[in-house]
Amino acid sequence: MSYAKKHWNNISLFACSMGAYFSLLAYKDEPINKTLFLSPVVNMERIITNMMKWFNIDEEELKNQKTIQTPIGQKLYWDYYCYVKDNPIEIWDNSTNILYGSKDDLCETEFVFEFAEKFKCNIVVMDGGEHYFHTKEQLKFFEKWLSNNICKLI
Repeated sequence: MSYAKKHWNNISLFACSMGAYFSLLAYKDEPINKTLFLSPVVNMERIITNMMKWFNIDEEELKNQKTIQTPIGQKLYWDYYCYVKDNPIEIWDNSTNILYGSKDDLCETEFVFEFAEKFKCNIVVMDGGEHYFHTKEQLKFFEKWLSNNICKLI
């Protein structure tokens, strides 16, 4: 961000999935001209608690073990879980457009819409779109959405 601020007056941001979450944390106090989020993770605590439910891991077990390997190859970390709980996304004052798939199996619809409403984001939902936009149809939809929003930046 320091580099961008030094070289440009207007800064825009594109982030996808967990990149959106980390951007929300890192740039919450930064003036960003326009933000584009694809399948954003906007509530990491919810994702972690969902994973804990899927694999019958309770908070006490995670606290005691500190790190637990899940059957899907992801690790759950007690210290990260505590950090996420202590640092919810509460500030985001940047103009934001979101592209979200109606069949996103990672980020639940209610949380994405709640975020969009709370922070006055524009949201477009692709019917049948998934968390990972990867099919020919999904990529074409994403490309059109991206083009429409980038043209608005210029």
